[in-house]
Amino acid sequence: MRIVLWQVNLGPHQIPYIQHLIDDSRVEEVVLAAPIKFAEYRYGLGWGNNRYPLLSQTKVLLNPSDMEIVEILNKDVESSIHLFSGISSSPFVLKVIKMSSSYNIKRGIITEGPFTYRWGIPDAVPLWAHHIKFWLKDAKYLNMFDYVFAMGNDAVKYYKRLSKHWKVFNFCYCTQEQPTKFIETKGDVKYIFIGNLCKRKGVDLLIKSFCNLYNKGISNWTLSIVGSGEQQLWLEKYVADHGLQNKIIFLGAIKNSEVPVLLSEYDVHILPSRHDGWGAVVNEALQKGLFVICSDHCGSKDLLLSDTSRGIVFSIHKTGDLLSAIRNSINDIETIRSKRQERFDWARHNISGPIVSKYMIDCLNGLKPSTPWLL
Repeated sequence: MRIVLWQVNLGPHQIPYIQHLIDDSRVEEVVLAAPIKFAEYRYGLGWGNNRYPLLSQTKVLLNPSDMEIVEILNKDVESSIHLFSGISSSPFVLKVIKMSSSYNIKRGIITEGPFTYRWGIPDAVPLWAHHIKFWLKDAKYLNMFDYVFAMGNDAVKYYKRLSKHWKVFNFCYCTQEQPTKFIETKGDVKYIFIGNLCKRKGVDLLIKSFCNLYNKGISNWTLSIVGSGEQQLWLEKYVADHGLQNKIIFLGAIKNSEVPVLLSEYDVHILPSRHDGWGAVVNEALQKGLFVICSDHCGSKDLLLSDTSRGIVFSIHKTGDLLSAIRNSINDIETIRSKRQERFDWARHNISGPIVSKYMIDCLNGLKPSTPWLL
């Protein structure tokens, strides 16, 4: 088998499994092609510092010419499977798909579910609207693809409804394991949020919940906010107006390479997004043994569904549900802390690069494997 991946860039949420594809004896060659290494603004977040030693065994092409693209499409046609990511956002990927139409090759897509968040409102673009858009704009590509690797159960259901022609597999983003050890925490419950400070990420809901908690006399906690964005000044002012600067601390943006070390110092990570196609920081948190609270509008909620010891999924539409989840985690903090090693081990055996890589290859070989992160 020869696997060719056409991607938007060399982002850190797929490379951790891609670098292990070549380890499998069933795979003879892996090719990874993208127009750029990273988007410019990603360098400021430290994306350029990621190290993937085994990627040296993968043929990596940056901004390949049309001639190079044709050479890739022509090679080992019968044994090759071409997987495309970022069809709707990358002119490069869409161009390659169109160029590939002349070749009798196997194709698949790696994709998140439809983006339903618009105008600051969850579900502002309902699924029926995405169905109409698909049949008007994208249906012409339907029969070109054999496989869909969909990020999360919600995305799987959506793509299965669109067509019976595809083989649709539950998939996930993957983050690099880091050797840092977690720190045993004591005293106040230590919460952390890492992400963009924009309305879609729901940081306002998070801060309001903690202010409400404090007003109810519950103060045995601290919350660290990591990131920057359009709501930062408003959020900082809201915290100051409520006199909680010593409880809710803004740490600013940090480099991606520093995230695992920082996470090691906390008990609970919260991702309160109004919409997130996945939310790879949930992977990172679990890899450090943290308990996770995330909204039901995050694809990565799938990582928490089969075992409540890993985290809590709250409803973004249910008033007070986030506050209730936070209170429950405070009340249960001793149990949460005692199971940190258990979460750490689960992440290694269920969402690490080698595990996700083997799962993908099993799917492509028609073996119908169990989805590791749903176990």
